Amino acid sequence: MSIALYTDARSAFCHVFERRQKELQPQMFTVVSWSQEIGIRSSSLADLLKGKRKIRLRHIEILLNSQQIQKSEALFMKLLVQKDSSQNDDEKRFFDELIQRERKNLETSPVESLSKETIREDQSLTSSWLNYVVMNFPFIKNFNHEMKTPHTLLREPVEAKEVSRSIATLKNLGILSEGEDHQLKRHEPVITTRSDISVQGAHEYYNHVFDLAKKAISYDLDEREFQCFTIPVEKKKLRQFKNMIRAFRAHMVEESAFQGDEVYQVNLQFFPLTQFSQSIEEPQHTAPVGASQL
Repeated sequence: MSIALYTDARSAFCHVFERRQKELQPQMFTVVSWSQEIGIRSSSLADLLKGKRKIRLRHIEILLNSQQIQKSEALFMKLLVQKDSSQNDDEKRFFDELIQRERKNLETSPVESLSKETIREDQSLTSSWLNYVVMNFPFIKNFNHEMKTPHTLLREPVEAKEVSRSIATLKNLGILSEGEDHQLKRHEPVITTRSDISVQGAHEYYNHVFDLAKKAISYDLDEREFQCFTIPVEKKKLRQFKNMIRAFRAHMVEESAFQGDEVYQVNLQFFPLTQFSQSIEEPQHTAPVGASQL
């Protein structure tokens, strides 16, 4: 069931939770699990789902920043929130009109007609770094759709047939289409796997772009930025740090406004270097005080 079919914010909010629950093991995924994932206190989240608290615009932003919903879904849900908060009938009618218009957009969107999970987890898409470069071609100002050798635009040596294969894959998935003018068009600005779900194809993609990053170290300093740092992290703040990274990613994507002169790769990694929390107690030493042991 699409979010576009809901008429109030709470029902749409509950739908997002149920959809996430189905993606994981339903019996294992609880309100507490979801609260840790999106950064809302579990008691507050339970109240929101039960209707004891009103859904606010900031709650929709949290869902968007934690990649629980698409940008188009967030816009629709925000309209539902504003309608629920209307002060009079005129305001309600105004938001009803906007909701009807946005509902039609959601229902007729080429990507919405496909299964999002199919797109995210299709290994022909997620395993190839080239697909993510090619799907950005329509956003490049000087991209010539009639160019016979688009593979020459890439810094990494790639054969022309690989680019053609990538374009065909993206067309089959409904992400790209070709108009009557033969211009490539992209229908879904952001394609991403769900947070905290392991997708095998994505592992291959990560390995590819990490290799590209190694080569990019030799690029001129004025066209690349490399930052690495090491910090101590409390386990209770782990989710907070992950959400900060996801929020930064969402902000950077939005700031790009889906137009540019070149296609850039951004890699963000956050992982443990130690295992103090898994260590076991050292055995008690029975040697006399002051004695040395080898």
